[in-house]
Amino acid sequence: MNKYVLIVIASVALWGTTIPPTKWALESIPPFTLSFLRLFVACLVLFPLAQYKSSLFGQKRNIPWKRLWSLSFTGVGGTLILGYWGIELTSGLHVSILGATMPIFTLLLGVFYLKESISKTEIVSLLLGLLGVLIISIQSDIDRGSSILGDILILFSCLLWAIYMAQLKRPKGELHLPIAWFTALTLFLGSLMMFPLAIVEIWVIGWPTLTWKVVGSVLYLSLLPTTLAYWLWNKGLTHISMARASVILYTIPIIEIISCVILLDEMITWRLLIGGCLVLGGVVLIEKKAIRNSLIKNN
Repeated sequence: MNKYVLIVIASVALWGTTIPPTKWALESIPPFTLSFLRLFVACLVLFPLAQYKSSLFGQKRNIPWKRLWSLSFTGVGGTLILGYWGIELTSGLHVSILGATMPIFTLLLGVFYLKESISKTEIVSLLLGLLGVLIISIQSDIDRGSSILGDILILFSCLLWAIYMAQLKRPKGELHLPIAWFTALTLFLGSLMMFPLAIVEIWVIGWPTLTWKVVGSVLYLSLLPTTLAYWLWNKGLTHISMARASVILYTIPIIEIISCVILLDEMITWRLLIGGCLVLGGVVLIEKKAIRNSLIKNN
């Protein structure tokens, strides 16, 4: 196993551990405010790094602000706020499994927005995923700390991220920006979206009570899953194939489930296990052919 595979594994491991610190932070900080703080702190780190890597100031660059605002809403601001709101209302295990539906939304957008063809295997995988989501989301008395509204918010968060991915498949002016600046600017615009909502939250609810646990959770979310993980992912992805990276990427729900069970003391129910297997089975079917073809091509 080469070092770049280990780098990609490290980034995925960081993404897979976001649910527990998010829930800890939400104990004191409401979702809009937490979203703003996570993005703002990340920007404080990313802007100096982006400027060091490639200076944006003093150069004749046409920055596509409208395009960046749109991408920032779907990929940063909207996704985060719906995700955090959903995490606050439902259980971490539900978030872990429902988050794996993102490839299903990506498939649907590929068909209806990008006009891509769909195979019988992809239709079967889509139905499996939808069945799994229904099994997980329908309430029962044995669930602890979960809600249908929270599950729906998580699904809409995944849908927004899938829209973001579809937008990137039809790139426009963002191609002229260095990747470091593209990341920094989209995160910054996302923080601007969150700022007025955070102000309203603080005005209505009051200042959050900050403990070392809450502050540590915010710093962890800002510096590791937001800043470091994306840097590691981009660095590793330049040296390994997309097929290998995709296989590693789909371990995120597994890492999330393990972290929720260990750190949040949540229990795995049979309904969650069955629904999760159906969702992940649908994801595997979607990716299986693409991964096999990519491996053949790269070999």
